[in-house]
Amino acid sequence: MVRISHYGSTSIPGIIAKPTIDILLEVIDGIYKETLITSLMGIGYLYDPQPRNPAPHMMFTKGYTPEGFSGQAFHVHIRYSGDWDELYFRDYLIQHPEVAARYSTLKLELQERDRFDREPYTRGKTEFISTITRIAKKTS
Repeated sequence: MVRISHYGSTSIPGIIAKPTIDILLEVIDGIYKETLITSLMGIGYLYDPQPRNPAPHMMFTKGYTPEGFSGQAFHVHIRYSGDWDELYFRDYLIQHPEVAARYSTLKLELQERDRFDREPYTRGKTEFISTITRIAKKTS
């Protein structure tokens, strides 16, 4: 393991967020994937393979039932150590509360519009996230 980072909306003070903690676990090449899978499943995480992303991109979830959230939900994303856009976006919003407030407002608007359809909600955030991430990378 190289680094563990909390990212996503719950890592940014003052913005709205679903009860989901997003964690990025960065690993080195040669990680024993089967050991990692067994270890996380052993403490109650569900393994969600990511076939469209190269190994070791894996995802583990915890806190869900067939009816939805069951208290606190967790997403653990495992990737090779690198230059991850999510961390640029998180850090920029933490450093620029006015931009974080705009993001929060956008999320509320999308939530109202797309309450029962996650795909348009996610697509609606994409342009904002991409724009801010480009700015963050240029200014870091």
